[in-house]
Amino acid sequence: MSEQSRNSKEENRVPIDYIKDKYNKIYSENEVTFGKGKPEKIIEDIIQYCTSGSVLELGAGEGRNSLFLAGHGLEVTAKDISDVGVDKINKLAEAKGLNIKAEVADVSDLSLDNNFDVLISTFMLHHLSRREAIKLIEQMKEHTNVDGLNAITAFTKNGDFFKRNPETDDFYPEEGELKDIYSDWEILEYEEVEGGAFDKNPDGSPILNISAKILAKKLK
Repeated sequence: MSEQSRNSKEENRVPIDYIKDKYNKIYSENEVTFGKGKPEKIIEDIIQYCTSGSVLELGAGEGRNSLFLAGHGLEVTAKDISDVGVDKINKLAEAKGLNIKAEVADVSDLSLDNNFDVLISTFMLHHLSRREAIKLIEQMKEHTNVDGLNAITAFTKNGDFFKRNPETDDFYPEEGELKDIYSDWEILEYEEVEGGAFDKNPDGSPILNISAKILAKKLK
């Protein structure tokens, strides 16, 4: 894709304020929106490898992953575009006495300053352009301490989200792409699996996506 073509696609993407308003509405209307409040399985598996240290979650939503990790003794910073989601996280953390600091942030234009032992992002990268997503993943890798972990889940090009709009520049990784990005790390877990989505098709039928899920360890 030419630079001019890519820039044109990025200019035509959904505005960040629309995404913020969308999730503020969803989180306001639902007590628990995604995963019935349970963390992603690959996030649960982090505890097998890390039981203390610092965590950064990018695109934390209502906090199901952050709350789980903080509940297992990790010190968590959670960032999300939705102020409603961030408010939920902070209130739940206070009520449960958990060590979480949740902040409103636009991760599409984020510059990380600190290193962390664990950095995670689940089902958020499709809201970024390919350029933004790759830059963010590169930052995640760079700001991970040695022997630290990254966990990412992302909708791929083999699922309905991408097939509904195949000309999009939103980030949907190719088959095996996340594994390639982390080829210089130790890949602890990797799979591509079929699953549903919160959204529905216009006719009310379920959306089926293929999701890539990776848990990797930084070696040096």
